[in-house]
Amino acid sequence: MKASFSYQAPLLVLMSTAVHVDVSSAKSGNNGDPRTWSVSGAELIEALEGKSDTGELGGEADRIKLAIKASAYIAGVADATSATAWCGAGSILPHELADRVYTYLRSAPPELLKGRASTLVIKGLAKSFPCAGQR
Repeated sequence: MKASFSYQAPLLVLMSTAVHVDVSSAKSGNNGDPRTWSVSGAELIEALEGKSDTGELGGEADRIKLAIKASAYIAGVADATSATAWCGAGSILPHELADRVYTYLRSAPPELLKGRASTLVIKGLAKSFPCAGQR
């Protein structure tokens, strides 16, 4: 079954404003240096689970909105790295991408989750959907 990416552009627009973290005072957690990325692996997990920045569950609409934002973030990273870091774009449905990334994130060590979410998304996609020469 071929995936339909007709809604990809609106999701990418949503993604550009969706997953926001105040990085002005955020620390990387690794050595106290200022953070240079917008979303950590731990924050992406919370968003996929529909939890707010405080880790609390809001109303149903808020949970859905957070999960959509997280999925849009994953779709953007997947689109940017398709056929270079992972393979299968066009044959894998967007919810499958989010599910595989979530599974990868949940198995990652806590220290890694303090880092850049985009790097972890790429690693999760590459593990689940390796290109022919990378198996």
